[in-house]
Amino acid sequence: DFHGLVIPGGTVGADTLRADKDVVAFVHDFFSQGKPVGAICHAPWVLIEAGVLKGRTITSYPSLKTDITNAGATWVDKEVMTDSGL
Repeated sequence: DFHGLVIPGGTVGADTLRADKDVVAFVHDFFSQGKPVGAICHAPWVLIEAGVLKGRTITSYPSLKTDITNAGATWVDKEVMTDSGL
């Protein structure tokens, strides 16, 4: 039982995590249960893969802006952003 999740950033780490179906399912389950999730730097790649960004507003490393908007979210240029547990 976990009460919250923080997904680490970095291009290699986030890319490795999003390619792991168990990690993606774990992240999706957190959102389904309404538990808080934090995502740093390139970590939104994992959120995109989990299909949990549509309709949300998030920030990230700037190079992810297109990926995030293509996933149905709104990207903002801020250091920190919160949106419904994210």
